[in-house]
Amino acid sequence: MGGKTAGKIDGKTVPNTETLKLLSKEFGVSINTLLGAPRKLICQCCGMPLEDDRIISHDSDGTLNEDYCKWC
Repeated sequence: MGGKTAGKIDGKTVPNTETLKLLSKEFGVSINTLLGAPRKLICQCCGMPLEDDRIISHDSDGTLNEDYCKWC
């Protein structure tokens, strides 16, 4: 998928960005969740911690938008 090589995080092989986006959309979970929650997500509008995929915003194409909560 995508033709780009995978990278490494903490010595573990990780799929490329395009593959992560496809997996995120297919399974309805954030890229952050796919990677084992390596970073704290915070809504860039209201500051709410995005600790659960159920409160993360979705773009018009259905992909999760990790920048905002579903209310912003």
